[in-house]
Amino acid sequence: MDKRYRILHKTTYNYSEPVFDSFNSLKLYPNNCESQSVELCVISVTPSCNLRHYYDFFNNKTQYFTILNNHYGLTITADTIVGISEREKFPYGTSIKHIKSNNLIEKFRDYIVSSKYVVINPAIWRTAIDIKEDTDDIYQIAYKIMSYIFLEFDYNKEATDVRTTSDKAFSIKKGVCQDFAHVMSSLCRSLKIPARYVSGYIYDSNENNLIGVGATHAWVEIYIPSKNCWYGFDPTNNLVVDDNYIKIAHGRDYNDVAPITGTIKGGGVKRSLEVDVKIERIN
Repeated sequence: MDKRYRILHKTTYNYSEPVFDSFNSLKLYPNNCESQSVELCVISVTPSCNLRHYYDFFNNKTQYFTILNNHYGLTITADTIVGISEREKFPYGTSIKHIKSNNLIEKFRDYIVSSKYVVINPAIWRTAIDIKEDTDDIYQIAYKIMSYIFLEFDYNKEATDVRTTSDKAFSIKKGVCQDFAHVMSSLCRSLKIPARYVSGYIYDSNENNLIGVGATHAWVEIYIPSKNCWYGFDPTNNLVVDDNYIKIAHGRDYNDVAPITGTIKGGGVKRSLEVDVKIERIN
């Protein structure tokens, strides 16, 4: 039976001086994909404004708006209901050679080469080779990479920031879910396994205190040619992505899927940001 979730994602900005020109782009509308369907998504902005949307290069639904009137605060709320269905969890049996033999390198080039935050260097490539060992199966290789990050890296909110690249996180072996997803993407891509960065939410059904609950989360999807499908791995929690994960957007790295980006004029030097995410299972 499908699981249904309601997600309330609220972001609040406060400014010490008035903002008189604000432009923002939002990626808060969940992805409609093989195992996920969006039943409802209402995005509201205060002060009120007109929301427009487009689909970006990676087919993520993106809202944007402009506020020209003076304001001392900005609140963005996304109220969403999604249905998640179970999918095959262990799609073994596809050789890594399948990617090269079927001319998929060019098709998935964006997910095989370096990007803004996903860096491939000799140290990362050598580590990927060591993790792979004699394994030839794409799914098994990705699983081993995920487990390597989970075991070797420390979750530390102070060690990195949103601009940290995967090579920096790899060198210090510390970071948060964003960093772990970037590092896993680097390791997979260095082996020519298509890997894309995913933003979304995780529901802790067993109250095991999973990392990433109550905020936006990040994980990785790798492509398996024989299934013609993407499969998710969460290196922060060492879990295969299942029906407790709600996907928002995907891209090359965080830069492509940031929930809220924008520019403002004014606002003063004292600014605050609060983000609150609540997820409720409703069946």
